[in-house]
Amino acid sequence: MKILSVNAHQFEKMPKYQLQRNLESTECELFILEQKDKWNKKLLKKFFVTSGEYFSNKLYTINALADLEALKDIEELVIPEELFALDDEIQGFTMPFIEKNVNLKILLSSDFTSLTKKISALKDIGNILKKIIKHPELQDYFFLGDIHEGNFIYDVERKMYRVVDLDSAKIGDNSPSMAKYLTTNKNLKNLPQKYPLNEQEIHISNESTMILSYIYMVLNTIAKINVSKLSIDEYYSYLGYLKDHGVSLELVELFSKIYAKGKNKIDIELLDSIPTQNSKILTYESFKR
Repeated sequence: MKILSVNAHQFEKMPKYQLQRNLESTECELFILEQKDKWNKKLLKKFFVTSGEYFSNKLYTINALADLEALKDIEELVIPEELFALDDEIQGFTMPFIEKNVNLKILLSSDFTSLTKKISALKDIGNILKKIIKHPELQDYFFLGDIHEGNFIYDVERKMYRVVDLDSAKIGDNSPSMAKYLTTNKNLKNLPQKYPLNEQEIHISNESTMILSYIYMVLNTIAKINVSKLSIDEYYSYLGYLKDHGVSLELVELFSKIYAKGKNKIDIELLDSIPTQNSKILTYESFKR
């Protein structure tokens, strides 16, 4: 993998990339790197931690992503391009800069966006996951790790949702990364075969963890809370409420499987069964009244 070397003087001139409101990163800073022609820009991800086992695993993952040709079949993936060295010390990597974008988290949390539009966006995300799961060269080898609303953006110019933060992916023999909807999730502890842990008790991404996180995203949008924090009893009670208020039995059954044995499954088209006319009735707050 190529290395982009920058000295301290050049780095000081780089403008920081400001994340959209309500978004933040706990592991890195982002900068805009302008190329010689001024039109070709890249996004530079500089890690806060640049040593030890954590960073070694990041470098392994970034190199593996760049080398895996099959990933290029899925244009929605924003793949790392070069390693970034500051004064000859590797500190991060570059990726394509998607200047005109809207973060999915902002869209899904907005009270000014209709539930119909939110479900349409979630179907697009589901189809990206489906492409990964069904790709013959990626099966059982590549999985998105930290799936949550903030790691997807809408590319305005290409008119598609895209996946960012691929350096948290599970690929080959790398170590798993911390994932928002898996870390400290007590509901998963009784299903070690479905949601396996490594020696450091970090969940290892697989097909079921991808679909689990996706289901959380769908339900978070409907419920307007983080449903991964509900107890199992609260979760199933809420699913019963959704079924009684128009969500199809088939979809509710798929939601219910996340805390049962066997692979998780999702049928994207079943999301159309979610009633959108009175979205407030489906919220967890309405359920608790």
